[in-house]
Amino acid sequence: MNNLLNFNTSPKTNTVLRMAMLGVGFTMLMAAGAAHAGTQTFDFSFTGTGSTPGTVTGQIFGLPYNGVNVHATDVKVDSYSPATGAPAAPFDPYNLVENYFSVEDGVIYSIWYQASFGLTQLALNNSGVNQLYTYNGGDIQNNAGLNGLTLTNITQSAPVPELPVPLMLSLGMLAPVLARRLRKAAKPVATT
Repeated sequence: MNNLLNFNTSPKTNTVLRMAMLGVGFTMLMAAGAAHAGTQTFDFSFTGTGSTPGTVTGQIFGLPYNGVNVHATDVKVDSYSPATGAPAAPFDPYNLVENYFSVEDGVIYSIWYQASFGLTQLALNNSGVNQLYTYNGGDIQNNAGLNGLTLTNITQSAPVPELPVPLMLSLGMLAPVLARRLRKAAKPVATT
């Protein structure tokens, strides 16, 4: 290792090569916290005791593996029972009021979501309320907040670590320089 860092070139070249190697080292350290690719999909369900006791199930789409106050790309109600006067399931509440999710290592730890579909409103942990409410019917509701929701990450594949582009570029640019140095260091020294 000592020969690798002790180049037999000018001091200026030695400094440049050492700085380049230091840059690669720092880039590799940054790569240690590699990002996760893809988005996560979650099943949700809650049971309520509102004016119409029952259960609501659905899915949350498009959340990252890690993120604070990120937005779901879609939330769908898959089923509810008994009938509350809400539209036929499945349906997507489209009129968003609140859409904030916090995820760590593929687990949702905070939600504030509220949206409507016509006269029907879906709330997930909105001021501690989980609710499917219909203005002309009943509601399925619990006031247990996040503890009143069952959340399951159903993403098919585990996130894949990605090498950052700067690391790949740095290694690609420095590989020929390091290979040349190693070849020079490996040449036998002539003795007289």
